Amino acid sequence: MASRGTSRIIGSRKQERPTSHLLSEVGIRQFVHFRNRCNHIFNDFALQRSTDIRRQEIPSRYPQMFNMGADGAINGVHGSSMRKFLIATAFAAALTSVPARADEFFAVTPSGATEMIFAEPPSEVVGKLSAKCIDMGWSIASSTANDVICEAPMNFGQSLMGQLLMGNSYSTPPRRFFKYSVASVNNVSRVQASGWMELQMAFGQMRRTDFAGAPFHNSAMNILGSMGGKPPVGTTFPNHVVLGLQLDPVANGKYTQMRVTSVTDDSAAAKAGVQVGDVINSIAQKRFKDGDDLLDATAKAAKTPVYQIEVMRAGKAVKLDVARVFRAAYTETVTPAVVAPMAVSIVNAASTLSVADEIEKLAKLKDSGLITQTEFDQQKAKLLSR
Repeated sequence: MASRGTSRIIGSRKQERPTSHLLSEVGIRQFVHFRNRCNHIFNDFALQRSTDIRRQEIPSRYPQMFNMGADGAINGVHGSSMRKFLIATAFAAALTSVPARADEFFAVTPSGATEMIFAEPPSEVVGKLSAKCIDMGWSIASSTANDVICEAPMNFGQSLMGQLLMGNSYSTPPRRFFKYSVASVNNVSRVQASGWMELQMAFGQMRRTDFAGAPFHNSAMNILGSMGGKPPVGTTFPNHVVLGLQLDPVANGKYTQMRVTSVTDDSAAAKAGVQVGDVINSIAQKRFKDGDDLLDATAKAAKTPVYQIEVMRAGKAVKLDVARVFRAAYTETVTPAVVAPMAVSIVNAASTLSVADEIEKLAKLKDSGLITQTEFDQQKAKLLSR
């Protein structure tokens, strides 16, 4: 009997089983989920930022993520506090039936678009976007007054997966692009991000897949925020709880614990009894290996009205019940940046000569017969009256 698989041998000829047979074995739902999870590999900006992202940087990436102070919404979306939302799912994990909580949108803009607002005019923002692409090791495919298109290199695994998902053995290797569109609105710049992967088929036709979903959105918002962009007014944060804590990571074998360095007054964590010096083992029964797990934990905690935090205090494990609190909607309006006018200095060449030099020049002109004695006397009187 032939073993289960994608093909069987009949005589000396290999007979391929139809794709429908594969789908019936794997299951339609599992296949769709597999495809979507594979797409995450190409949606993640963070894969190209290895120089900026290291696990030991969790304190600089995430210290404000749990802060619910006056500007907590700002810190929760951009700047060093959220340099990274996601690392793409490993290929072996693509077949898991439970999606990661980090796959949920963190900041939801009123328009639903992936966008942020900059105080600078479009000309300056385009320059910042171009510089950011270069800093991340990307190449600039094109740049105009209102948009920048960058190409992000793909490693072998990403390229192979892209070719499997979009093309065939005769297609070119896939290429990945990210576009930033810039528009001037009320003297500030509105920047929207989009991305896609494309390849060329055997007969020259182009095949393109647009990036969408939370992994792309979160990573793109992170990129824009790291350059000083701010969410549009009305942006909400409906999928992750806010604790009101400042945290530092503590390595503990294969897991990472979070030491509490400050607690915001009247925050969810403060009301639950979290104290400075506590070391957090888990949030909503989820432990951490990296920043992704930390974000996953806050998303998991958002699913129930009350969730549990386990902390180590004086060498003992303490479990605390925390009431679910979401970050308030973003309300800060971006003020246009004041552009200092360029100083223009008009230098009078004549002013570089002294009065004596000027009179000497006039005397030479008079001696040469180019000016009369009367003209000489008039010009000399003007120079002496300065």
